[in-house]
Amino acid sequence: MADAFISGGWGVRKTNCWSEKYLANAFKKISTKKIFMALSSDGIPLDINNPENPSVICVVNNPKKDASLSPVIATILHTITKQMSERNRLPSFLLLEEASTIRLLNMHRIPATLRSYNIVCLYVLQDKIQNDMMYGGDKASKAILSNLSYQFFGKANDPETAKYYERFFEIIKNTTHSISKATGLSLEARITKGGEREVPKRRAEIFFRLRQGEFIVFADGKDRKVRFKHPQINRGLPTPLSLTAQDLDNNFIKIHDEVKSMFK
Repeated sequence: MADAFISGGWGVRKTNCWSEKYLANAFKKISTKKIFMALSSDGIPLDINNPENPSVICVVNNPKKDASLSPVIATILHTITKQMSERNRLPSFLLLEEASTIRLLNMHRIPATLRSYNIVCLYVLQDKIQNDMMYGGDKASKAILSNLSYQFFGKANDPETAKYYERFFEIIKNTTHSISKATGLSLEARITKGGEREVPKRRAEIFFRLRQGEFIVFADGKDRKVRFKHPQINRGLPTPLSLTAQDLDNNFIKIHDEVKSMFK
């Protein structure tokens, strides 16, 4: 929308009018006092893999406020990845839990780019279908998943997803057998060895039977089944920053005044 506004130029008044309306509606979603306060200070360094200031930043979404928080979170994550992409930094990681809920710009390039800076990207999905819906199944979603070196396939609930998992594994030859039974009162049966049939090493149906914590891992052309134990995590939250409603109002007005002063 911003591109349409800039590209339209100042000559076509009607085009600019509609662009302004679209931009205004988009900015209304993120123009809240709390978001302004969170983004208005430089108190947290974002180059978190810097040897002088190693740290972990956790950004959490809220499903009730997804429309306003998702673009802000995506902006923060995009900025962090840019700040981390420097040479001679500490080995680090980017963990995207429920990755399909956040749309990142050029996500298909991020894993490969971060890998060159010794940063591992963990892209976690409940189901491949969710990623297809967010990025589109034809090109973008496939490009993202194909850039992930190691794949951990968990329990599948969708047949299409299970078939997608199946295609990762090598084709093996499976010996087939035929059973012939005698006619009449005789109960004798005879098993005869048949031919060979090519089938995937890991069939689609096994992904429906995986239990909690079980995964089929595919890495460097090899695969194996693993089971992770349930970790005992001490959960807690950091001490929140104490701010009054007046602090939020003052900061909100200050930012508006600064923006208005740019156009005088």
